[in-house]
Amino acid sequence: MIHRTVLLILFFIFFFSCSNPGKVDVEEKQNTLIYEDKYGIVSYLQIEDQHFSLDETIRVGLLTINHSDTHKVYIHTRSAPLWHYTIYNEEMKRVDYYPKFINPVIIDFYLNPGDTFKSNLTWTQTMGSYDRFAGLKVFSGDYYITGDQPGLPSGKVGVWIHISEVGEPLSTKLFWNFSVQDSILIDFLVRNRISKELTFQMKENVPPRIQFFDSVSDTLVKEMDLNLTFAKIELPPKSDLKIFSYQESKSNLINMGLLGSFLCKIIIPCQERDIIAMGFIVIN
Repeated sequence: MIHRTVLLILFFIFFFSCSNPGKVDVEEKQNTLIYEDKYGIVSYLQIEDQHFSLDETIRVGLLTINHSDTHKVYIHTRSAPLWHYTIYNEEMKRVDYYPKFINPVIIDFYLNPGDTFKSNLTWTQTMGSYDRFAGLKVFSGDYYITGDQPGLPSGKVGVWIHISEVGEPLSTKLFWNFSVQDSILIDFLVRNRISKELTFQMKENVPPRIQFFDSVSDTLVKEMDLNLTFAKIELPPKSDLKIFSYQESKSNLINMGLLGSFLCKIIIPCQERDIIAMGFIVIN
């Protein structure tokens, strides 16, 4: 009885340490790279490395093989593609997911013995939120990537990765407030992705400027100087910030010859570097 009690205590210690890994190296966190069901349907999550810089693209492959001798799996769904990937942060909150779009199509086939099914994820470290910061790159730190193929009884597999603080620390975008009807309102958003405070001193004799590029031909249509009232940009560690907003009436922009869809770019010259953000707008 004492021996059994000791085993139970050790089991619960092991279970909770794996369920809540904490801030440890990714090699020490619980990965599930292989999963096999009782019929011999095996899923393999394939990744070349678990350590990445802020600039690297992360590629993951998911391979499912029917290793059974006789068992076949009937796959029937009404949507495609037949794979899902989800990325979580250290608190296991979802930060991105794929695919972004589901196609309404009937998929109907058998995964017979010896058959394989493979999919691939290419993640550029972006965040798939539903707010104005969607599309910015995630903060440095540890992330958990899971993959599964709906219709296959292979369960989920997952791997921890680490994004270091080496590389481009800023992620920027121009957020178009398209709900404003009579004018164009654009927010200049910037994310400091690392755990160090960043400060940028604006150049005194070089004004910030806004550029409008034709969205089809990518040619510069209009460029104007901006008059900003601040001389320094301070970014706290791992933070999001709206630096400023640009607003102009649609009628004024049309009188300048700006009618249609444009890629808008705002450039803030700083002593350390230029801070640039881009985004698409429509002027009509």
